[in-house]
Amino acid sequence: MRVLSALSIIILARSIAPSFAIPLSADSTTTSHLSPRSNYCANAPSTVAGTPLGPRDQLLPPTPSLPPRVLPSSPLWCAYGSSTYVTITWGYSIAGDAVMNLLNSVHNEIGNHIARAGDHLVPQGFISIADFGLELRMVNANNHQQTWGVMNAGIAALMQFMQRSGRGPGAVAWQVYDGQNMVGVGFLQPLNP
Repeated sequence: MRVLSALSIIILARSIAPSFAIPLSADSTTTSHLSPRSNYCANAPSTVAGTPLGPRDQLLPPTPSLPPRVLPSSPLWCAYGSSTYVTITWGYSIAGDAVMNLLNSVHNEIGNHIARAGDHLVPQGFISIADFGLELRMVNANNHQQTWGVMNAGIAALMQFMQRSGRGPGAVAWQVYDGQNMVGVGFLQPLNP
């Protein structure tokens, strides 16, 4: 009986994680030798998100006929010619041209507004557009404000993602970053019937 009890104690003792862990260095002010990872653009893998994406940056080639097997759950897509990028949460695909028509229409209208009135803060920090049977909304976030230029760069990045990622057009939610600051959020979905 004592042998069985002793054997049980030895087996249990070996399965318990040691609780007397000590740091490798006795100096508590020593910092880690690992540096934090940066977020990189899915469409330009050598570019850190929030840095300008210029013409010399390596952009991914157009999407092959077969989409990739695995895409990040929230891809980070950088806007060409700016420090703006978006993180995209995919909802579902929407067949037809309505999504791209709406995004092109909004992108062109904002571009025309900037050409007429200049780039400035979006009034009330909010836009809501319903057209082509869809609804697009964007609003300021994180106690920051969007300018028309940043909003337009975010929409351009979203359009490029839909064209080049292999997913095509769809219902999405996204976050807009200007440099390292999240300045807005948006969503695009079908209008309720």
